[in-house]
Amino acid sequence: MEILELIEYLDARINEIEASYRPGDETGDSLSYEIIGNFTIAVNYGWTSYEEGQDNNVTILFGSNITVTKETSGYSVYEGEYNDQENFVLNNITELISWLREEGV
Repeated sequence: MEILELIEYLDARINEIEASYRPGDETGDSLSYEIIGNFTIAVNYGWTSYEEGQDNNVTILFGSNITVTKETSGYSVYEGEYNDQENFVLNNITELISWLREEGV
């Protein structure tokens, strides 16, 4: 079950992020997910510093392949606000988790 493997990975990463949280610190990584259908999971991840931040909303649709839609928004004191959208098709859960790791999730 590919979806269950993804959920296990995300839960482990959420635990790591929460363990690194320091009370009073407004910076750092964030990660959450929501199951929005039998074959779809929405993942939100990003990071914040005092001068910059990025928010990524990813919709993952499981089918014969894994379709990923990624919407990125953020801000930078140097570049201002930015938005972007990308679409990917991955072959299996191994490729998906590798992609998430490359993304910093």
